[in-house]
Amino acid sequence: MDEEREAESGISLGDIWRAVKRRIWIVLAITVGLTLIVSLVFGLAINPRAVEYRLRFHIVFPTGSVRYPDGSPFSEREIISPEFLEEAKNSGEEFAGLDINRMIKDGAITLGAEKQEDGDTVYTLTVKAQQFGNPDSAEKFLRAAAQVPVNHIVANAQTLNYKLDVEVFENASFEEKIGLLSELKRTLLAACDGWIDLYGATYPVADRMLGNYRSELYVVFGESTKKDLESESERNGYSGLDLSSHDLLKDAVDARRTVLAEEYKLNEKIIAELEKTAVSYAKFAAVTPEEDLRITFGPSGNMDVEEMKAHYKKRNAQIDYQIGVTAEGEHGVLTVPNVEKYVARLSEQFGELQTAAETVARVSSSIYAKNTDVGFLMRAAEKNGGINIAVVVVGSLVLSFLLAAIVAVAIESRKKSKSAQIEQESEQKE
Repeated sequence: MDEEREAESGISLGDIWRAVKRRIWIVLAITVGLTLIVSLVFGLAINPRAVEYRLRFHIVFPTGSVRYPDGSPFSEREIISPEFLEEAKNSGEEFAGLDINRMIKDGAITLGAEKQEDGDTVYTLTVKAQQFGNPDSAEKFLRAAAQVPVNHIVANAQTLNYKLDVEVFENASFEEKIGLLSELKRTLLAACDGWIDLYGATYPVADRMLGNYRSELYVVFGESTKKDLESESERNGYSGLDLSSHDLLKDAVDARRTVLAEEYKLNEKIIAELEKTAVSYAKFAAVTPEEDLRITFGPSGNMDVEEMKAHYKKRNAQIDYQIGVTAEGEHGVLTVPNVEKYVARLSEQFGELQTAAETVARVSSSIYAKNTDVGFLMRAAEKNGGINIAVVVVGSLVLSFLLAAIVAVAIESRKKSKSAQIEQESEQKE
C-alpha cells in the first residue's frame, strides 16, 4: 500500500535521499553557500540596524548638588551633545570613523534619565550596533561617553577662583577695602565649612586635614585685625581720603587735610556762637551744614547748648589730633608716611587672603578630583533587538539544505526523464 502511495506521488523519500547522495557536492555547495550568504546579510546588514547596546550609569557629585563647581547647572543633555561625544570619540583610535553629528541626527545614540527616590539620576545611554565594528567597541564608546561629564566637572573645579580682583581692590576706599576683605574671609570660611560638613574635619587633602586648613584660614585677617584697621582709619582721618581722584597719595592727603582744616574753622565759629546764647534750630541751621545737625532739639525748638558745645569741641579735638592745628611743628597723624604704613597693612592682609583663596580653591579642586566619578550599574553593555546569529545560521542551514535537496531531486528527475525518453525513442526505432 505504501509503495503504491509513493508511486502515485511521483517521488519517494528514498528517491530524495538517493538524489542527495548522488549530488552530494552540489547539495553541500548550495547549503554552505546559501548559509554563508544569509548569515552575512543578517550579520552585516539586517541585524546591526535592529541591534542596540545600552549602558546604565549615574554620576557622583561630591557635594550632592547636580551643579558644576562654579555653580552653573549640569544638564543631562550635555552628555549627548556634539562637544561631549566628540571628546568620547577622541578617546580611542577605533572611534575615528564615527560621524558624531550624523549619529545624533539619525538617532543612533540616545539618552534616557530616571530620577530615583534618593534624588539620584540614573542615565541609560543607547547606541545602534551598526555604528561599531563589534560589541566591545560599542561598550568602550558608551563608557567613554559616560566618563566625559566627569572630566568636565573636574576640569571646571580647576578653574575655581575665590581671589579678589586686584584692580577693584586698588580703586576702593579704605572702608570698601576692609569690606571686600571681610566678605572674602566669609566666603572662604563658608567654603571650608561646607566641605567639613560633608566630609568631616579629619578628611585628608594633600598633606593636611580639612580642619587644619580651616584653622589656618581663621587667623588670617582676624576680627581683632579688622577692628584695629577700622579704628585707625576713623581715628586718624584716613576714612575720608579720596584716593580715586588723585594720582599721588600726597595730593589726596593734602586735599583731606584742607577739608579738615576748613571744618575745624567752621566748628570754632559754631562754638563761639554757642558761647553767647541759646540758639534756635532755625538760626543754628543758617550757619551749620545740615549733616552736622546731630543734636536732638527739645519741644521748644531749642537745643542743649552745653551738649552742642561739647560735641563740636570733641570733634575739633579729633581734627587737631589728625592734622595738628594747634601744635607747633607737628602735623598730626594724617601724614603721607602714616597713610603709607596703613596702606601697607591693608596690602599685607590682602596678600594673605589672596593666598588663602588660592589654597581653598586648590583644596576644593582636589576634593572634586577625588570624589567625582561615574558609577556603572551594569557589568557590561546590554544587547537588545536583532536575531541571535546562531539561530540565523542553524535556520539558514536547514533551509539551504532543503533547497539543495530540491535542486538535487530536480536534477535527478530531469536525468531520469531524459533517459526514459532516449529508451522510448530506441524502442520505436526497433
